Amino acid sequence: MMLPHGKRRARTEEDRALRRAALVACARAAIADRPYDAITMADVAEAAGVSKGAAYLYFSTKEELFLALLQEDLGLWFDEIEAGMARLRGEPKRAAARLVGRSLARAPVLLKLLELLHGRLEPNAPAEALRAFKVFLRDGLGRIGRAVEAAIDARPGFGATWFLRAHALAIGLGPMSRPPAAVEDILAADASLAFMRIDFETAMAATLEDLARGMTA
Repeated sequence: MMLPHGKRRARTEEDRALRRAALVACARAAIADRPYDAITMADVAEAAGVSKGAAYLYFSTKEELFLALLQEDLGLWFDEIEAGMARLRGEPKRAAARLVGRSLARAPVLLKLLELLHGRLEPNAPAEALRAFKVFLRDGLGRIGRAVEAAIDARPGFGATWFLRAHALAIGLGPMSRPPAAVEDILAADASLAFMRIDFETAMAATLEDLARGMTA
């Protein structure tokens, strides 16, 4: 997403908003097919059509940039989950668990960013950005938490806690479901190791259903 005006200075609030959005969009494109450690601010700035120095005017660290990307993608995911919970049919706990598992399986960038959040992004993002993110997270979890509580007839407070535990589950199952090629070859060649091959969506949905039933027993 290169800006149409190249590397000229942003002079209006609209220009600055467009430049910030371009940096976030280029960060998303970069992490979709590269490891986080292989991406530099210079890479993202060049893709967005701005100088590296200008990029740092919008995001003081690479971690702040990817935290902004995570916040944007989480906002879209919160909207998807809230709408999906309102349309549940059949067994509500199972349907809710499948909705979350399916939605995360179809959002590989979001899943990768969630895996980076606590160990990589939060330790190196500025305090002001961290606080804004945590407030955003509090409000978003409250919103989708209430949606799942209504969908499965759970007590107040259940939903936010369930989603926090879903996050912990996702950042464990995510890497397990994407082993290095050498490990995948070993697991595929030995039937006694087959149980170690994890399908993310299936495992996520089944475990979240068990968790929901246990928490509401």
